[in-house]
Amino acid sequence: MSAAEATPARDQTTSSAIGSWLLTLTRVVLGGIFLFAAYGKLRNPHAFAGSVGAFKLLHESILIEVGLLFIWHEIVCGLLLVLGLWARAAALVTGAMVLAFIIAMITALARGLDIECGCFGNLLKSGVGWGSILRTSVFLLMALAVILWGPGRLSLTSAGKR
Repeated sequence: MSAAEATPARDQTTSSAIGSWLLTLTRVVLGGIFLFAAYGKLRNPHAFAGSVGAFKLLHESILIEVGLLFIWHEIVCGLLLVLGLWARAAALVTGAMVLAFIIAMITALARGLDIECGCFGNLLKSGVGWGSILRTSVFLLMALAVILWGPGRLSLTSAGKR
């Protein structure tokens, strides 16, 4: 086999390796974002419950419980994504929650609500608007990448298969 014939295979291997590292970066960054968001909310869960209530989609009697559920979801899924353990499942759960949040933000805009999204608690305040919807849509695309193509490298799941 000549060097010219071997080049496409080597290029394909290089692209596969680059893609695998990009998936790793995507997975770890997404997990880190959710851990950061959870940290911001854990500092004042009652304020976060107020942010959830501002969307006017849930009854007041369950806001604290739903807020805590969101925070723990972010911690568990964030850790699973960073570690690469059950990364596709964690990305699926995270993607579903992100999609629900995008829908909630769109409905808040449609109803003319001028509210904080509460995404990062008191660490980074951001109102609900097209910018926050776009940012959250990027998180959804990141989750979809992990769901479709896997965790990439440095994953506890893939380490167990060796």
